Amino acid sequence: MNKKTLLILGALLILFGAGFYVFGVQKTPSKKDVKTATARTGSLKIAFSIDGKTAVERRDLKFTVSGKVSHIAVKEGQEVKKWQYLMALDTQDVQKNLEKNLKDYLITRNTFDQTGQVTYPAGALNDTMKRALENTQYTLDKSVLDVEIKNIALKESYLYSPIDGVVSAINIKEGEATNTQNGGVVITITKPGSLAFEAYAEDTDVLKINKDQKTLVKVDAIQNVTFPSQVDFISNLATVDQNGLSSYKIRASISDQKGYSLLDGMAGQIQFITKEKSGILIIPNGAVYRKNNISYVTKLEDKKTQEIAIETGFTDGKEVEVSSGLNQGDTVIIP
Repeated sequence: MNKKTLLILGALLILFGAGFYVFGVQKTPSKKDVKTATARTGSLKIAFSIDGKTAVERRDLKFTVSGKVSHIAVKEGQEVKKWQYLMALDTQDVQKNLEKNLKDYLITRNTFDQTGQVTYPAGALNDTMKRALENTQYTLDKSVLDVEIKNIALKESYLYSPIDGVVSAINIKEGEATNTQNGGVVITITKPGSLAFEAYAEDTDVLKINKDQKTLVKVDAIQNVTFPSQVDFISNLATVDQNGLSSYKIRASISDQKGYSLLDGMAGQIQFITKEKSGILIIPNGAVYRKNNISYVTKLEDKKTQEIAIETGFTDGKEVEVSSGLNQGDTVIIP
């Protein structure tokens, strides 16, 4: 082997050794490859959420009699007091209906008298005759009720506000007719400062809810903000869907809007906190491992690792309370 060949082989060996060293160093885990966490003081909670919407206290008002609106005394956005006059129907239409029903009553009364005195003379009543008279009596009673209802209807031609509030919607104009058969709401009064959040909890969740429970509301339109709330109503009546599943209405008042102007009907979620601990030392669950029914962590200090036995407490499934064995600021390795 000549000198030139030896030089070439030597150069190749040097390059191979350098490459092995470089790649070997890269494969060796560096400090940056080690995943760590720092023990910190914080809080943990277990909670569940239900979808729902914001809602204001409102009164949807409608007439109990049919007729044309003759007068509207308020406008949308106007503040009103309890029992303040709002709207009226044309009482002449109601009066005409009353007169018609009075005539119907007189006709029924005469028919009843004639049936009892002429068609079925005294002492000649049989079961068929008695049933006929009873039916006539029922018709008479109905006519009497119709008259009484129409008398009341004169008073029902006016609407008054049942609460102090704001006129939020007027759904009819003067001269337009309202019909009791369609049950249309003609005016809506809302109560300022009454914003709440309403949701429907399934039967498996409603048993976890109580009025002393801390709750938080999130609104989809406002990111990264939660509003403190308090449960004030849990319905004991089930709402059953088409699949036969029961749910129960929950309402929580929003105590602090944090400067935001929340409106009725905003979609979001309400979070029910079932358990919570504050001011505790916590680390990720992934840093804890068990041996012989004892919990351990691998503590990293001054580039050295040490296995430390710890006592754990409350966990939310992601992080865990450390009762003893670690101090705030300690670094642990997450395998």
